[in-house]
Amino acid sequence: MRFGVLGPVTVWDATGRALDVPGVKVRAALAVLLVHRGQVVSADRLIAALWGDDAPQNAPTVLRSKVSQLRRVLTEAGFDARAVLDWRPPGYVLDVPADLVDAERFAATGDLELWRGEAYGEFRDHRFARAAVAELDELRLAATETHARERVEVDAAAVAGELAALAWRHPLRESLHAVWMRALARAGRPSEALAVHAALAARLRDAFGTDPGPEVAAVHVELLRPAEPVAPAPVAPLPDPVAELVGRAEPLRELRKLLAAHRLVTVTGPGGVGKTRLALEAAHGTDETDGAAFVDLSGLPAGTDAAAVTAAVAAQLGVRDDPASGASRNLGARLDERLGSWLMERRMLLVLDNCEHLTAAARALVRRLLSWSKGLRVVATSREALRLPEEHLLALDSLPAPPAGTPFAVFDLERYSAVKLLVDRAAAAGARIGDTPDEMRSAAAIARRLDGLPLALELAAARLPAFGLDALERRLDDRFRLLRTAPGGVPERHATLEAVIAWSWDQLPEPERLLLARMAIAPGGLTLDAAEACCGGDGVDVLVALPRLVEQSLLTVAHTPDGPRYRMLESVAAFARDRLAESGGTAKAADRHAAHFLALAADLDPELRGSGQRRALDVLRSEADNLRAALRHHSGVEAADRLVWFWILTGRLTEAERELSRLIATAAPSPERTRAETWASALRMRLDPKRIAPMPTVVESRADWFLLLTHLAARTPIAEPPRSHGDPWLEAALEFTRALRAWNLGDLETAALAAARSRDAFDDLGDAWGALQTLDLLSRAADARGGDGATLDAEALRVAEDLGLTSDLSRILSRLGRRALRERDFDTAAAHYRRARDLAAEQCDAMVYDEAEAGLRAVSERNPLPPEVDFKPPACAADPGLGPVGA
Repeated sequence: MRFGVLGPVTVWDATGRALDVPGVKVRAALAVLLVHRGQVVSADRLIAALWGDDAPQNAPTVLRSKVSQLRRVLTEAGFDARAVLDWRPPGYVLDVPADLVDAERFAATGDLELWRGEAYGEFRDHRFARAAVAELDELRLAATETHARERVEVDAAAVAGELAALAWRHPLRESLHAVWMRALARAGRPSEALAVHAALAARLRDAFGTDPGPEVAAVHVELLRPAEPVAPAPVAPLPDPVAELVGRAEPLRELRKLLAAHRLVTVTGPGGVGKTRLALEAAHGTDETDGAAFVDLSGLPAGTDAAAVTAAVAAQLGVRDDPASGASRNLGARLDERLGSWLMERRMLLVLDNCEHLTAAARALVRRLLSWSKGLRVVATSREALRLPEEHLLALDSLPAPPAGTPFAVFDLERYSAVKLLVDRAAAAGARIGDTPDEMRSAAAIARRLDGLPLALELAAARLPAFGLDALERRLDDRFRLLRTAPGGVPERHATLEAVIAWSWDQLPEPERLLLARMAIAPGGLTLDAAEACCGGDGVDVLVALPRLVEQSLLTVAHTPDGPRYRMLESVAAFARDRLAESGGTAKAADRHAAHFLALAADLDPELRGSGQRRALDVLRSEADNLRAALRHHSGVEAADRLVWFWILTGRLTEAERELSRLIATAAPSPERTRAETWASALRMRLDPKRIAPMPTVVESRADWFLLLTHLAARTPIAEPPRSHGDPWLEAALEFTRALRAWNLGDLETAALAAARSRDAFDDLGDAWGALQTLDLLSRAADARGGDGATLDAEALRVAEDLGLTSDLSRILSRLGRRALRERDFDTAAAHYRRARDLAAEQCDAMVYDEAEAGLRAVSERNPLPPEVDFKPPACAADPGLGPVGA
């Protein structure tokens, strides 16, 4: 074969090497031509298939470019590209023999080994592929049924397990259910087979008002024939662990402790977090007299009744139905009696795995199981609690990953077990992750972006031999396409990252799906008030739906001083955003999100200059990600004016300058744009003092004042600031600039008096930040007069730490370093200067950074006076694309 569509669209060369088909549009063109192999596909039809209503103006030219790229791939594969992909008016034709296409060979042979995934891969939902996909899926299903019929007598148990998930996805396909029922019966599980028949018959009556057809009816008759009572089969052995359990020592100890004290423990958590693996580890180490048993309920369709769930448990425990004990009695009653009798004298641990889609039936069954046997203990795994009185919960969290910016030196793999799991599984797959800083930072980023979710990390590790760390990390925005392959034998719901989340999504009613999708727009999570404002209405009652999403482990809740905040895993959010986009709801949800958070910024902006400053800073810090997303969506220069003072107070100078520059570039001339340009000029000079901005000629706004202050901090000579303005805050700020100007001119008396007046004015307004700025001058003036400047420095340090103002904290620490240096306390000076330098690097604050560097040089030289500094941009710890971190 040379062309593949039974999975991702692929081209192989004569040696079997898969070739890179560059770009989605080139692959799409190949897919269209393969759908219509041997037929001319018009250029118009190709353009419609590739771009739909968004075709570029020069679409024919672009199409020819894509065809040229595809021909280069065909040439690399060893074909005469122009002969194979020929132009025949009015379009193109792909003329290749049928036996070179895997779909054609499958249609002829029914060989299921030819399948590598879903037909046509990323294009299966595109209009041009739907008919071909439907035909291939039907052929695959029919071939699977035929293959299963041939194997029933040889390996009935395996066939029954393989068909369970298929039957769930095709709940009305009678031929499939007939094979499944026969396999269950041959595997010694007739009760389950009868339960399958009962559920199928009920669905057919509800959907079509008919009974099952002849094939299913024949199997049903076979099942009802009396059989000789048989002795209980041995309990099926526990599945063996496939690899070492990483990072779960504490949860395992907690689970065993709970089981020692209680009879029912439910392990909850999101899909892929490792609930099954943890429960099995506990089961393997049980000291119960009669051991442990494991029952996987994932193969039963959602809504299966309690009788069928009971039958599944009975079959796994080797307890079989005995029709002779009362053929006229209800099957469920007979099984209940035999199962209860079997359990009564036993002491054992039972693991009920994957209960979330059968919560009601599982709840009823567990209640009966515990009443039958006082020696039984049950571990259930579920994405939500069973809600029984005797139930104790163990919530399993994701594995911890290092926060962004964690120094390489503290990459403790025992502590950050998400990275350890990735490293271990990658090694098992043949891809060694070394211990260099770059490799470990990349591994940590992958672990963090995959939410520390064990299944996602294992899928990523399996991809590392092919892609390597850098390529894998760069492509995590396309995680669902990337993480689609798992080792053989893994249940289908765990075969891809997307399937794990879809398993939970499929259980949700529509209002909960809508709420989850709308909340996924918020990158920083949402408070309850914000969730109601951004996501409620149009069929969604937030107060009803939100608790259910928390119960089902799709949202996590953190209790903060401002109330609960709801977040979701990054992978869950990506899945939900895709569903929102498919429904056409993205724009409206983003509009509501942006409107809410920009209004919040506008409300809090005045508080940043008054008595509500601490609260406003705390709220805006907690909403920083949401504010950034809102600003990107809104894209109005006036919106940035609501946020620029918050950015400056918290040292996010890089982010402030970047966002202002982005918005200015597209803004029409206006007073708001002029003010934004002033802010941006001052910020550029703060980040690099060599980028000198023009001096403001008048001070009419806070932006003008901040630019004036920036020049004063750089010791630029300035004229006397205006004496009156009308804005009390701006007047207090201008009084501070008078103090700083006097200080620069050596007029210590005037500087001290103006600083004191400024502090009083800021205190009257309740602006702790403003008062903080004056303490530096007051401290230095006190020192010059022989007073106690150290007390003022201590007060400044306390205020800066209380407000969490990292940029001011670095400046104060640099001043403390100078004080210690003058007093020849070199060790203390070095400690203050190092901390100031590191904080300044995080904030990209060139002025303080160079002051601290100069101070450290003076410490090394045992020189009590720091030399003049040559300002230069610091080696920022922050990512220049993201702005400062740690503020």
